[in-house]
Amino acid sequence: MNSTNKRNHLVDAMKAIAALGVVFVHFQFPGVIGRIFASFGTVGVIFFFLISGYQTYCTDSHDSGKILRRFKRNLKLVSVALLVYLAYSVIEQIALGTITAWVTNYLLNPITYIRLLILGDLDFIGCGHLWYMVAMLYGYLI
Repeated sequence: MNSTNKRNHLVDAMKAIAALGVVFVHFQFPGVIGRIFASFGTVGVIFFFLISGYQTYCTDSHDSGKILRRFKRNLKLVSVALLVYLAYSVIEQIALGTITAWVTNYLLNPITYIRLLILGDLDFIGCGHLWYMVAMLYGYLI
């Protein structure tokens, strides 16, 4: 087994461990063990993206077209996800009778858009947990 294959197997093993951590974020166990697993999972999300970025850089560093295609594909996914969450948030606010306050506090507030662009803050439409998708797009741009 040559060094490239060994490295790929190691990277795949690390991604598998990190992916398991991602599962622990979304499926939480009760008690102290659950909190420990959830902490491991939070690190797993970040670790997974670091490894994926390393792997992308090592395999695609000379193919900017492939990275651009990945960026476009993921931009479409992020856009669809944000539109679904935005539609859900609008419907929810209408049902609660708070649409006017919500529009005033968030959609008409320029701070919302600054936080979205700089921090990837998506809490105003209830999908703050998708911060990693925005971070991934920024990573492709860098």
